[in-house]
Amino acid sequence: MGGSNDVVSYSVKVIMVITLSLALFFLANQQTDLFLNRPVSQNEVLTIKFNFDDEFHADKRKYFAVVMIPTTPDHISIRNVIRGSWGNVSAWKVGMDNLDAEYKSITLMWVVGALKDQEYSKEFKEEISKHNDIYICDMINEHKTALKYKVLWSYMRAVQLFDFKYFVKTDDDILVNLPLLLSHLKDAPRSHYYGGLCIALYGGFAGYPMWRYCSGGGYYLSKDVVEHAISLPPQYHRVPFRPEDAYTGYLVRWAIKTQKFKVTIATNKKALSLYGYKCGPWEYIFYHKEFHKMQKHFDMITVNKTVKCV
Repeated sequence: MGGSNDVVSYSVKVIMVITLSLALFFLANQQTDLFLNRPVSQNEVLTIKFNFDDEFHADKRKYFAVVMIPTTPDHISIRNVIRGSWGNVSAWKVGMDNLDAEYKSITLMWVVGALKDQEYSKEFKEEISKHNDIYICDMINEHKTALKYKVLWSYMRAVQLFDFKYFVKTDDDILVNLPLLLSHLKDAPRSHYYGGLCIALYGGFAGYPMWRYCSGGGYYLSKDVVEHAISLPPQYHRVPFRPEDAYTGYLVRWAIKTQKFKVTIATNKKALSLYGYKCGPWEYIFYHKEFHKMQKHFDMITVNKTVKCV
């Protein structure tokens, strides 16, 4: 008798799970329709049009990876630190020996927005003239809420200017373990690939569906994923939410859903250290919160000096 009751109880649970799954499926589709057809607020950016027709590059510069770093005009000192440390392949004393030249071909892509009602500083203008790695998106005002559109702009600009295998996005307070990053990408799929620390979820409210994304401290996409993301219709580029990393995950989600484009979202628990370097081996790709310690920690990592964990 007890066995019969157990079977009935189990069957009821299975039916409940199936019913809940179906309800969530239909709710997700309903949320999708609500989101795409929702009224647009006056504060929302209605149209994102980036006109690059003034420049046509028939011979694109070839790189294994384009490393995009959103920044602001006043962060001159940190850009110089990065140019002389982890962003400079030749500055690495260890870790690069096992990589062929093709995998060490990278370019930094610093992206800044326009300054509203003010001029760029003399120092910033001198930096622009000295280095060939700053890209000004003059269609977007320099403001933290516009970061996601800086990223979209940089996707479009990178595809236009460069022939690359991977697009890497990081921040200017991140110390990148460049040999580890390039070694990882060397062995990664050349297409249908989106990776990093991809454990976070966004959405599920106000008509949004739920999706997974990779943390903005450091993630990477194969070129075809970037191309599919920027080819989405305008309503997918036009979003009122702010997080830039969730925005990239959102574009990838819709590329998968609307274009039947398969993407491997590869999470790597050693992709990002959220609290910078504390102790132990240098086993993460991206180290967060390194703004004031970057040079010191770069000098340590290049000679494989570690701090003992106690």
